[in-house]
Amino acid sequence: MIALKGTGCVARLPAWMPGALSLVLGTLLLAAETPRRIELAFKPVDIESAYQRRATSQDTLLASVQAHPDRTVVRPADTGAGLENPSMGWVCHHFDNSIRQYGPPLGPTYAGEGWPGLTVAYLRLAWSYLEPQDGVYDWSLVDDVAARYVKAGRQVAFRFTCYESEIPYATPKWLADAGCGGRWYKHGAGVVAGPEVKGATWEPDYDDPLFLDKLDRFLAEAARRYDGSPNVAFVAINDPDARLFDGPRHAGPMSDGRRNLAQKRS
Repeated sequence: MIALKGTGCVARLPAWMPGALSLVLGTLLLAAETPRRIELAFKPVDIESAYQRRATSQDTLLASVQAHPDRTVVRPADTGAGLENPSMGWVCHHFDNSIRQYGPPLGPTYAGEGWPGLTVAYLRLAWSYLEPQDGVYDWSLVDDVAARYVKAGRQVAFRFTCYESEIPYATPKWLADAGCGGRWYKHGAGVVAGPEVKGATWEPDYDDPLFLDKLDRFLAEAARRYDGSPNVAFVAINDPDARLFDGPRHAGPMSDGRRNLAQKRS
């Protein structure tokens, strides 16, 4: 039983239900406009029958393989080592939201040691870190960390962002100084007066021609440097109305601009 105080909402959930499902249901209840009750009924599972179906499925698969002599059946031994699933398994968020987390606290030489199955280091970096001056690029944040992970037999993945809630300028400040439109925004509070508000961050106008021109140039430089590298597992690009290379989860007030930008670049 889950009761949400102040809402009049009650959900009757089995004690064994996974916490994630409970959280989702709780969120739905909180979003409800009127108090309501949710009761979930689950049919008992015949464990023996389930195992029998699984065994039958395995036998069918094995028979199919044996019927084709050109196929090889491999039965890897369980060595106890972490299973590596390249580009799809464990990913270390070395840089995320800022350059202070999560890899840097582990030390200047950390490259995934002690992480069984790790294959990729994920680097989420603001554009402003990589082009600190107009037309002047500094790729050291990417290259230095990437070199460590590559030496350890791993790959890297990128996400370059134009807006972050952790730093004042994810889009470079020099672009704002040059007259690019934008607003000051505080996550959880909305549009605010300016940088004097603690925690405020600047979000550009994604329709501004100056923003589009400089961003295209930056992306072209990044592509020239990293496109086709066997050490790059993937580049993260979220929803089509996202902050270009970042998702809408922390988006500020420029949602219409993001949609227009996505249409222009599609």
